[in-house]
Amino acid sequence: RLGKIHLVDLAGSERLGMSGAEGETRLETQQINLSLTALGDVLSALSKNATALAAQAKATNRSFDGSHTLKLPPTQVPVPYRNSKLTHLLKDSLGGNSKTVMITTVRTIDEYYQ
Repeated sequence: RLGKIHLVDLAGSERLGMSGAEGETRLETQQINLSLTALGDVLSALSKNATALAAQAKATNRSFDGSHTLKLPPTQVPVPYRNSKLTHLLKDSLGGNSKTVMITTVRTIDEYYQ
C-alpha cells in the first residue's frame, strides 16, 4: 500500500472583476481560475464515467430470461488530466483506486454568489 498527501493552495481564486487585481497578480489569478476550471472538468468526467460503469454493471447483472446476460459497450468519457499542471500532477490521486478529500473555504456573502 502507498499513501500520498497533496496540499494545494489556490489562493486568489476569486472573480477577477471583484478582486481589483492588476498586472502580474491578474495573470496569476487567471491561471488559478483556469486550473480550477480544469479541475472541475476532470471531476465531471470522472463522475460521468463512474455513473456509466455503475449502470453497465447493473445492466450486465440483469438477464432477460435468467440465462442470457446483457452486455453493453463501455461509454467512457475521456478525462482531461493534461489540461492543466494541477490536474496532471493530481492524476493518480483523483482517478483509479484512490480516495480523495477536498477541503474548501467559501465566502457566503451575497455579493460573491454567482
